[in-house]
Amino acid sequence: MRLGGRLQILRERMGPLWWHTAILLVVGRLGDVVNLYTGFFFLPGALSVGDLGAVDPINRLAVFGAVPISVLSIVAAKYLSAYHAVGAYGKIRCFFGDLRKVALVCSLLMVAFISASYPGLRLRLRLDSPYVFPALCGFAVAACWQPMIAMMIQGTQRFRTVTFLSVADPLLRLGICVVAVPRLGLTGYLVAAIAGAGLHYVTGRRVLRRFLGATADWSSYRGDWPDMARYAAPVAVYVGACSLQAFVEPFTVKHFLAPEDAAAFYMTWRYADMPTLLLSVLNFVLLPVVSFRHEQGGGTQAYLRQALTAALAVCLVGALVMGLTAPWVFGLRAAWRPFVPYADRVWQLCVILSIQTLMMVFATHQMACRRFGFVWTVALVAVLESAVLYGSFVWSAFQHFLPADWWDTVNEWPPRDFDYVIHVMMGFRLLLAALLIPTVIRALRGQAEDGVWAEQKKTAREMA
Repeated sequence: MRLGGRLQILRERMGPLWWHTAILLVVGRLGDVVNLYTGFFFLPGALSVGDLGAVDPINRLAVFGAVPISVLSIVAAKYLSAYHAVGAYGKIRCFFGDLRKVALVCSLLMVAFISASYPGLRLRLRLDSPYVFPALCGFAVAACWQPMIAMMIQGTQRFRTVTFLSVADPLLRLGICVVAVPRLGLTGYLVAAIAGAGLHYVTGRRVLRRFLGATADWSSYRGDWPDMARYAAPVAVYVGACSLQAFVEPFTVKHFLAPEDAAAFYMTWRYADMPTLLLSVLNFVLLPVVSFRHEQGGGTQAYLRQALTAALAVCLVGALVMGLTAPWVFGLRAAWRPFVPYADRVWQLCVILSIQTLMMVFATHQMACRRFGFVWTVALVAVLESAVLYGSFVWSAFQHFLPADWWDTVNEWPPRDFDYVIHVMMGFRLLLAALLIPTVIRALRGQAEDGVWAEQKKTAREMA
């Protein structure tokens, strides 16, 4: 039997979820190695401590500002899978055209937001370079377009393009960082990120035009708008709350703690996050594959069970390895040695990231199946954590409303330092896990969620 025939048999045995995941996992490791070198080896030695600590807040600010397009992108990935399943290519073309218009509007709004808020951001993030502002505006625009292209590729299951970009994008960013960061500092990093987003747009648009080139003309999907709105509303709550949480955590560290603490948060988070990089591919493939099967009326519990099992195994092994090796690894290079005192926090960040990753795998599956009962729990915990974490550093605003002896007692607790931030993050992640476990068990058993599962499946089949 020829190699091609053997691979076809292997593909049929593995199924679409694990076949595409395996391909992206193997090929994408080169991209992960490049990203690891850029973020963990190159940037700590090329950026100042202050600029290094600003990398995560800026990245997550752009993601938070692009929440509208991120929500629409998730909706797009879901409905494109549905349209793809029934061959409605004209609707895909029309949808893509509308998404470009929305991305353009979001880009203009993001530039206006950055322009209005930059004085405050510059003060709180301690940004000194005069070139950061235009680079930050460009970075914000890129954050509006890249999710749209990625979700279009994901929804139409163009996984070969994803494989190419998973390697080409990190190499392009590294090349620009090597040239620009030593000269421009943080601005050079932002320029590299803009170039990577540009590569995604050019490549993705070309592939999608080829995919749609021989299909029918534009076909309106206006009849699906009410169903899209019902789908988008809980997705918006979920994405908005999680994006707020992801922004507040590093922003609080950068704003209120020492520059060394902010840089240590960047380094320890990057190190603890290495195992979960393996699972980003799984999550990316899971949404369109589960959505495709769900829209055709098939069961998806096996996919959820397999995905959670794989994610849990990777997280457990990763937490053990990262936690034990962090003190030794941080002592290997001169640029890392200032962070050795923070190495014992890595295992705590591994637990935080593990819970977060498992929640994202579960959320991806549930959203692909139009089940949103979990959203309100996730959103409540995320918003509450953000309020507690940031609010505990700014409650001095209430000093004038309390008697002096009361204020002295209140202000002594809690000790607002690096460990306090980690403990708050850990506590709320554990709370989230405890609250979600019953919902996860019901989903694994195939039980209806809030009594509406059957109705949602009926609506999905009627839409298709």
